[in-house]
Amino acid sequence: MFIDMAITETLSEGLKREFEVVITSAEIDILVNEKLVGIAKEAKLPGFRPGKVPISVVKNRFGKQVLGEVVRETIDNASKETMDSNKLTASSQPKIEIISFEEGEDLKAKLSVEIMPNFEIPELSSLEIIKPVVEIVDKDINDAVEKIAKENIGTNLIKKNRAAKLGDTLVIDFLGKVDDVAFEGGEAKGHNLKLGSNSFIPGFEDGLVGAIKDKTIFVKVFSFLSKETHKSPPGVFKYTFKLAVCFVSNIARATAVTPVPHERVSSSTPRS
Repeated sequence: MFIDMAITETLSEGLKREFEVVITSAEIDILVNEKLVGIAKEAKLPGFRPGKVPISVVKNRFGKQVLGEVVRETIDNASKETMDSNKLTASSQPKIEIISFEEGEDLKAKLSVEIMPNFEIPELSSLEIIKPVVEIVDKDINDAVEKIAKENIGTNLIKKNRAAKLGDTLVIDFLGKVDDVAFEGGEAKGHNLKLGSNSFIPGFEDGLVGAIKDKTIFVKVFSFLSKETHKSPPGVFKYTFKLAVCFVSNIARATAVTPVPHERVSSSTPRS
């Protein structure tokens, strides 16, 4: 569908482009009338034979609906026409908005778009490619093996009914509160916590030293948190008192693991 429109570039800055699009009221009237004629040929209205409904009646009945369809189709067409006529390739979906439009007046719209930059593909055969080579020494391999071993250390349950100490892994249910009110993210069940790992808020793990299996313990901690949000927004340096209720269901101790030194295999070593 060809639509006569005036397209004027109003901004060309870097990859940004803006255009003013004007479609005359006469052009819109033509498009509306074409649709109304098509409807009149097929419309079935009481008191009229099929295909014999006067245009004036069709316009009174469907005029506003048809005008809305024409405006929508015109805007969509304006976006495509603007990009095509200026030979632009958009890097994202163009944005078009109606600036002004009243029935019987010209339609004015603004189209904003960011375009793809122009670039040339170099002659690849002339480029020198340097293949990076990483030299791996025995220490690197041993360190990696030791790290994997530490991350996969198992635990043995402590059968003796003794107090928890640093290095123990506790299985706990806990509920954190501020001013006796539970806060978001302050509750968990069956959580494994290694005392001394410093993975919790400062003071929390220290408060569990001395805990006994199948007992409930109250841990008091202080932190630099906002009392209202329990987070740390910029500029908030207020100490907030927290109370955690913990139930210790199990105490375990890490199983000692000794990494097995690797044996480097030379490329000249025969394989069995």
